[in-house]
Amino acid sequence: MFRGSNLRNLLLGYGAFWPDLLHGSQPVIALQPALMFVTYGFLHGGLLHLVFNMMTLWMLGRIVIGRSGALQFAVIYFLSLLGGGAGYGLLHSGGWPMVGASGALFGLAGTILLWVWRAQPSLAASLAATWKVFAFLLLYNVVMYVALAGGLAWEAHLGGFLAGWIVAWIWPRRGPKGVFRRS
Repeated sequence: MFRGSNLRNLLLGYGAFWPDLLHGSQPVIALQPALMFVTYGFLHGGLLHLVFNMMTLWMLGRIVIGRSGALQFAVIYFLSLLGGGAGYGLLHSGGWPMVGASGALFGLAGTILLWVWRAQPSLAASLAATWKVFAFLLLYNVVMYVALAGGLAWEAHLGGFLAGWIVAWIWPRRGPKGVFRRS
């Protein structure tokens, strides 16, 4: 039976996002290069990483589910997870593996930010309403990247954010009046 770090290493070996697998490295299992676009989001770098991501999921997820329902939330989350993996795979230059739900969480943030954008009466109001949140997300990434000595997967955050924004842009507008919609 696996214990402690052996189980952790096994899970990371099979489930983390390994960018080298997209560039010819040999996978551990045949479907690993495809599966890692999903599995990385269910693994975390430690208890604090998991707790922080789950608190963020609870806060953002409630907003998205309240506005769009559970099915649209699941679609946005899943596509943002894929977008986070795609962003990391395309933009990350090293061979370090990536884990965590942050790509999908940034997708939820991208979705909410698009809803805020659309709810404004004019382009100027949309820019004013969304710029502060966007600037905060950018600053958060810079500070965390420096604090973690480069150990932050900003590429996954960007990919997830863009995926969430695009899905929300394409998905039909629904939800109760007054919740990020013009009345």
